[in-house]
Amino acid sequence: MAPPHAADMIADMPAALDRTSSVTSLDGVEVVRSLSRGDPLHHKEPRAVDEEEFHGWRMMVLQVEDAAVNLDRLEDATLEGLSRPVKGLSSVYFYDDKGSQLFRDITNLPEYYLTAAEAEIIDTHGGAILAAAGICPGCGPVNVIELGAGDGCKTVSLLRHLAATGAAAEYAPIDISREAMRLLFATLKRSGVAGDMPVHGVVGDYLHALDALVARSAREEEPPSLPPLPIIGSAVSSPSDSSDDEVGVPAAHAQDALPTAMAVPVPTAPPKNLVVFLGSSLGNFTPADALAFLRSVCARLHPGDGLLIGYDLKKSPTTLVPAYADASGTTAAFNYNLLERLNRDVDADFDVSAFEHQALYNPVAGTMESYLLSTRRQTVHVGRGARRTAFAFDAWEPIHTEYSHKYTTEQMGRLAAEAGFAVVRNFTDAAGRFVDAVWTVI
Repeated sequence: MAPPHAADMIADMPAALDRTSSVTSLDGVEVVRSLSRGDPLHHKEPRAVDEEEFHGWRMMVLQVEDAAVNLDRLEDATLEGLSRPVKGLSSVYFYDDKGSQLFRDITNLPEYYLTAAEAEIIDTHGGAILAAAGICPGCGPVNVIELGAGDGCKTVSLLRHLAATGAAAEYAPIDISREAMRLLFATLKRSGVAGDMPVHGVVGDYLHALDALVARSAREEEPPSLPPLPIIGSAVSSPSDSSDDEVGVPAAHAQDALPTAMAVPVPTAPPKNLVVFLGSSLGNFTPADALAFLRSVCARLHPGDGLLIGYDLKKSPTTLVPAYADASGTTAAFNYNLLERLNRDVDADFDVSAFEHQALYNPVAGTMESYLLSTRRQTVHVGRGARRTAFAFDAWEPIHTEYSHKYTTEQMGRLAAEAGFAVVRNFTDAAGRFVDAVWTVI
């Protein structure tokens, strides 16, 4: 499952991509792309709609959440999902206030090994991870761009290692929620880990915000333009060859017009970008959508830039299933809360007690799958006003709520190559359950 807010930033992205056409639209940003993988991406630079200072750090807001629009989207997605042959609800909508708190509770459960495993990797191997990404005191400046930092716990550990390198670095977290960004800034301030490191948060979806950060970085590194040189006249001239109206420098004074030494600005390379995508959010994509997302990230970066990406490894179902169906019932409550949200926000009439949560492992697809099963024949109504629609359920008919794909390192290596990256190094926890991988843009 994805961390709070992360799903909002990525879930709709793959559907907006069309790798067979040269023009697409990503959240209102016109994108003109070449048909071949890895070619440069050309786009209009996103503009901030608001900015604010927080603890001396900057927050750029690319989009303002609109409650009415969000409700319309929730209603649209719900009606569409329940109309499928196999009914489904988008995991994007797990994360209202209650759902976000339930997810935080899940990450602290003994069965949910993913958070602890990744924290162990960052704590133990953080320095080696940054070295593998080419970050060191003499390696030039670096922008560390994090896609969805969540509560910032793993971020604090990573930034502590980053500060220890002595590298000239800027940290740029991205989140869909302004309030989540404020909470992250507060966490960083309390920890003191950022020190004097510049922090520049962006509120917006992943790709839109990444566009803004990369464009800003490139713009700040542009050398100043040279002043126009004086126009020097011919070295051989006569009084009749010139007039008072001519613009230039007489040949006799040409040497006086030339500076003895001209400092020509030397173009500097933009800072290295390290995109950080921790957690197992990539597992919530279908394999095709995961590839589309990674290609989109790669297209926004430069050769030599890096990606630090987390993913969950395939393992025994005896370990996997309890992580998604814990004994305390917290993950079940997390799923039931989705029905409660629909009842509240889009006038649905789900009888939550008539559904049963089930999580199972599909070994063919290598995927944990979560469902809500209707325990009896029933009819549920969803939608406001004229959009209200009745949906019939048979006994034990499922509503699919989430995929969580698991990978081998070999599978992820192939995925990296197809997306335009090369694997530099994989880091695992001591038990070999989880991977944080460093990739570089080819």
